[in-house]
Amino acid sequence: MAYNWSMTFHTDSEVTIPYGRYFGNSPEIPQSDNRNWAAGKTRLVAWMASNCGVTSWGRTKFVRIFKIFQVDTYGACGKLKCPRNSEACDRILSSHKFYLSLENSECEDYITEKFWDKGLRKDMVPIVYGTTRKDYEKVAPPYSFIHISDYKNMSDLADYIKYLDKNDTAYNEYFEWKKKGSVESYNQCQAHTAQDFFCGIVKKLEEIDEQVFKTGHTQPEIMDINNWWRASCHHRKTIWSP
Repeated sequence: MAYNWSMTFHTDSEVTIPYGRYFGNSPEIPQSDNRNWAAGKTRLVAWMASNCGVTSWGRTKFVRIFKIFQVDTYGACGKLKCPRNSEACDRILSSHKFYLSLENSECEDYITEKFWDKGLRKDMVPIVYGTTRKDYEKVAPPYSFIHISDYKNMSDLADYIKYLDKNDTAYNEYFEWKKKGSVESYNQCQAHTAQDFFCGIVKKLEEIDEQVFKTGHTQPEIMDINNWWRASCHHRKTIWSP
């Protein structure tokens, strides 16, 4: 008897393994912590990427148009250097107020380390695009990000970023979630993630055992993986589209 189980970032996978999570009952800072999160941030917008061409939407075009501001671009797509996974790079990125957390694809539930690690954990406000706002709201800390699809055009988005840059009170509102919860970012090498994989499999096996115990049999879960996967990605008209 064969079972076709999916184990991906999709929330409708049999076993869901996300790139990061928000824990709403585990405050990162105390309620009395009223620091100014804009203090010491001398730069405005950062972006780090290695894929400069093939994406399901015009990501590079967006960054080029968005250079209505000075976007500090690190990695293969820019001229600035920031050694990955180093304290020096963390300090460089954290000197910016905003991070362009722009995914490669417009796929449901696809929210990667660009959001969890590069944005939230580096104490920057993520400016996001990829999946829908609704998908971000399902998993992200409340009022923690700016979704570019909320704006009529690039000018409106730029005006809002300028407003936040000049208004520390409004900017600090994007960090209030830290008084209510905390985030973790995962990668495939971390033991915590591996534990989630195996625990998810064990849970599924327990569910099948229970089904067999009650009914004497079980129905294999057969699914067209190709159609299921492709159907989760949708190209949407964006504010920089002609």
